Order: sequence, then C-alpha cells, then structure tokens
Amino acid sequence: MKKAKPLIFSLAAIFLMSSMLFAADDAALKQLRSKLPVPGEVLINIDASALMPGVADPAFGDIKIIEKAAHVTVLKPSKNAWDVQLISPTTKQAVHRGDVIFFAVEARCVQSDQDTGEGEINGNLQLAHAPWTPSTYFETAVGRDWQTIYASGVSFDNFAAGDLELALHMARISQTLEIGNVIVLNLGPNVDFRKLPFTPITYLGREKDAPWRKKAAEQIEKYRKGDLTVNVQNQSGQPISGVSIDVEMTRHAYSFGSFLEDPVLEQSPNGERYRSWFLKMFNKATTPLYWADWGWANPQGRERFLKMATWLHDHHIATRGHNLVWPSFRNTPTALKQLEKKPDELRTTIHDHVREVTEAMKPFDLAEMDVINEPRAEHEFMDILGNEVMVDWFKTAHEADPRIKLFVNDYSILTNGGRTEYEQETYEKTIQYLIDHGAPLGGIGMQGHFGSDLTPPEKVWKILDRFQKLGKDIEVTEFTIGTVDEAAQGDYERDFLTAMFAHPATIGVVHWGFWEGQIYEPLAALIRKDWTLKPNGKAYMDLVFNQWWTRAKGTTDNAGQYKIRGFLGDYQITVEHGGQHKTVSAKLVREGSQILVNLDE
Repeated sequence: MKKAKPLIFSLAAIFLMSSMLFAADDAALKQLRSKLPVPGEVLINIDASALMPGVADPAFGDIKIIEKAAHVTVLKPSKNAWDVQLISPTTKQAVHRGDVIFFAVEARCVQSDQDTGEGEINGNLQLAHAPWTPSTYFETAVGRDWQTIYASGVSFDNFAAGDLELALHMARISQTLEIGNVIVLNLGPNVDFRKLPFTPITYLGREKDAPWRKKAAEQIEKYRKGDLTVNVQNQSGQPISGVSIDVEMTRHAYSFGSFLEDPVLEQSPNGERYRSWFLKMFNKATTPLYWADWGWANPQGRERFLKMATWLHDHHIATRGHNLVWPSFRNTPTALKQLEKKPDELRTTIHDHVREVTEAMKPFDLAEMDVINEPRAEHEFMDILGNEVMVDWFKTAHEADPRIKLFVNDYSILTNGGRTEYEQETYEKTIQYLIDHGAPLGGIGMQGHFGSDLTPPEKVWKILDRFQKLGKDIEVTEFTIGTVDEAAQGDYERDFLTAMFAHPATIGVVHWGFWEGQIYEPLAALIRKDWTLKPNGKAYMDLVFNQWWTRAKGTTDNAGQYKIRGFLGDYQITVEHGGQHKTVSAKLVREGSQILVNLDE
C-alpha cells in the first residue's frame, strides 16, 4: 500500500481557493434549495471555520482551518474512522423517525493512497454524546476536483432539538482532503428520492468485461450446479427412448431471503401484496426475536413474533431467528440494567432467556439462529461475565434444540470498500475463540449494510477467503445498498450477489427488507411503495429466477436417459410418452442426482 506523504501548500493559493469557492452561506443555501422538491428545514449551514477539528493522536494526522477551508491530512489509517474528524455545532431543530435528511458538502481530495486516487468521507448525523447513536449517515468518495457532494438518508429514530451533530470521519485511509461549506437539511417525511440531486457512485469491477466475471462464471458452474439424469424405463426395467421430458426448477438450494416485517400480518391490500411478493421472491426469511421492552419481553411483541414465525412455517420458508443475545444493556429490556452489579443474577437471566426463546421456537423448525449479535461493539455482558459466557449461550441454545444451525452475527466486515481490517481481525478472533472453547457454532453471519462506498467484488472474495479458513458456512444476513444512485445500486445488486453465489464458502444472502413502505432503510428497497420493481429489484429477479434458474425440455436417448446440468435445488420433472403423463419431484445436489421414472408397458 502506498503511503500518503505530507504536502506543503501555498497559503496564497488556499486563500484564493477559499474566496472563489465558498460563497456566503445564504447564497449557497438558496442555490441548493432551488434543486430540491421541498425547501426543507435547515439543520446545519456552515463553512469549515465553524467545524471543530478532532484528531485522536498526532500520529494519525492533522487538521488546519484556513479561512473558510479545512485542510485535513491523514498520515496513517486507523481502525476508527473518527480518529480524524470534523464536528459541527449541535442542531437546533428536532428530527423525527422517517424524516429525509439531505447533505451537501463541498470537498476535494488532494492525495490518497487508494488506487482510484479518490479520498473518502463518512458522514454521521449522530447523537452529540455517548453512545453517539446515528440519526442517519452517508459514505462518499471524494474526487480530485472541487465539487459539492450530495447525499441523503432517512432518520432511524426521533431526536430532540440540540441532540444531534454532524461528524465527518476521515481516518480509514491515508489521504489529504479539503472541505468547505456544509449544509444539512431536514426535508421531512414522504420525499421522493428520485427527485433529489445525488453524486453518482461506482466501484472497481463494475465494467461488463471486468476479469473477475470469468472466474465467477467458472466457480458458479463448479459449485452451484450439478448433473441431473432422468432414467425412464418400463415395468420390466427396459429403457424407453424418445420420451418427452420437461424439467422445471422449483426452489434454489442456495438461500435468497429477506427480513420479515409487520405487513405480513396485515389484512389489507398492502398486506396481501407483501405476502404475495415475499413468496414469489424468497426461499428464506429472518424472523424477528428481539429481546426488548417492545419485543420478546412484551406480551404483544412476543405474540407478533410468534405469528410471523407461524406464517413462515405454514408456507415452508426456511427461517432464521434474530436474535437471542444482543449483549448490551442498550439493546435489551431496561429491567436488566438493575442486574449490572449482580453478575450471577444477570448470567442466570440471560441463560433462561436463551433457553426460553429456543424452546418456544421449536414448533417452527428454525433452520438457523443468531445466538450473539454484534459482539464487537456490544460487549457489556461479556465485560461483566467474561468471554466464556458466549460459549455458554451457544451450548444452552444447542441443548434446547440441537437441530438449529447456530450463528454469530456482526457488521462492517464486507462493507466500507473492504477497508475493514480491524473489524475482520476482531471478528476472526471472536469466532476462533468460540471454536476453540467448544461452542456449537454452525455459521458465520456478515451483515452487509452498504452505503456509497461499495466494496469491489474481488475484495469481497478476499475477505470471504479469510473467513473460509475457519471452516464454517458464511451467510450475508442483512444485505442492503442504501443509495439514491439507482443505476449503481442495480449494478451492485447484480455483482455482489454474483460474487457471493460464486464463492464456495457461502450459503446465502438475506436482504434486510425489500418493500419501500416497510424497511429499515427505504433507499435500499427492491420494490417501491407502489409495488413496482426498482433497478436493483429487477437485477435480483433476473439473476435468481432467470440466469440462475434451470428450465429444460428434451427426449430420452437410446439408453432411456435425459441428461442436463442444472442449478442445485428442488425440481419438478414431467414425463410424457404414449399418452402417459407422470410428474415426480427431485432434488439436485452437487454430486449429481439420478431420477428413475417407471412407465406402464
């Protein structure tokens, strides 16, 4: 990796740049609002002189404010993007869950250690104090020339006036950036993202003739297909030639899924459409089992979770439960906080919960369960009880239902352009600890919430290669691409799924919702509120049910055989000969499958 070198700038040049680029705030705001469908409420409207520099250690870099421009030098990458950051004053207005937040940041990259020559900024509109909960965020590449970078997102929660600040995190790569005006607007709810300006995004390997595609095709052929032979004979065991064979795939062996949400239980037009699309698109679902005051700890919440699991079971959808332990007081019932100084009671309460939920889900034949969620960032329970308690949770769940494949689940492994070495290392150590101490770990969950910083497919493979060595199945458990650039979103949906499907260590990709009317991150939806497919939804349907779906017709040869190579999964085979019709079900596995069909004389 190339090292960023400190640069020396002419003060006169920077002063000239400042006077040219950074107009009065009111003029910049007026110009921006002319491009928006609604004027919005101003949350932040400042130049860089109003931003507070923050550098955790001089070894990481330096920030200088010269006139109205911030000059940011990151000398060496840090595991924490916020080790070099700029922070705005707090906002004076409230923000509500579902509000669309729009960002406009003037910036350029002078130098970067990335092959593209681009820099990066991770922007977080966040709580201005611990735990710095995000309202929403953006990730953006920064080019060589001055430009106004546009981004948008939806607030995940409600925040009072004075709660929020904008933090621009820049320490993940070695780079030199200059930053000018910063404007953040609250556009309110129900804004059409297609009408908002945006900065186009891209990624390495997007080209149609990118070399990685040939390797992907070869590996898909090797790992995701098998040889299917249909043998047709009469009652005497003699082969019958010239028999018409119709082969139709009915379900993938590979998991293509989604998180299940409330509309599945609604008796309404949207509820009907939600159920219909879900059954049409997915063969796996994640059902919520959150241990929270509003979730499992609440009788109404628990009943809702059980009804959702029932619907999946009744429709024969492979189901994963999420999650048993999110190991911090912030993500569990408030009553647990009373046990912070009572470790024995805390340990027993958590173990009882793990057993209770696992046993309660037995009737639904869960395929998978996230036992621990996000242990890197949420580790209060381990701090109190010791790391060995993680092993105990796995063993307790396994004892309650040995049939379930048990997972650990964490984020920022595949995302952020793949610049996640610290997260990868930490997760690898956690998984190895579980294995070494006898935890019945069945799979590795990687969340996969992407923003604008899309990880190149070949870098995705390198990360998967690293975790493949641990010998456990890998599944992307919470896949989203949150961007208004629908062209790039559609292409990355295609390419990320292709990279995953091609890698032998993976077993599936589960989207974190799919309908814009009910999803954690509306920008990431596959289907709009009006139930029309977005470009990413079309890419998904084309891959899963067209390019990777086997349909074939033919006739048996002189040996009474019809052979094809098809994608692994469930099949329906229809045989027609001499007025006879017979349909049989079959399962195609990687080692190949032989199907025998007997016809009357």
